[in-house]
Amino acid sequence: MKDKIKAIILEVAGNPISGAVFELADEAAEKISRLYDVASDSDADGNHSAVATRETRIIKSTETR
Repeated sequence: MKDKIKAIILEVAGNPISGAVFELADEAAEKISRLYDVASDSDADGNHSAVATRETRIIKSTETR
């Protein structure tokens, strides 16, 4: 995962062979992969705080008086 993210970062930057983007690509890819792991873990646990879910609005009451 980290290698794919690094490749994308470098591709977007124009495939540099030196410079700030090239030097920081490993660290950026690591942090992005951690964010992805957190979103996957919270989704698997049933805690959807990291993943947007669709809400349903109730417009009628379920009980009759």
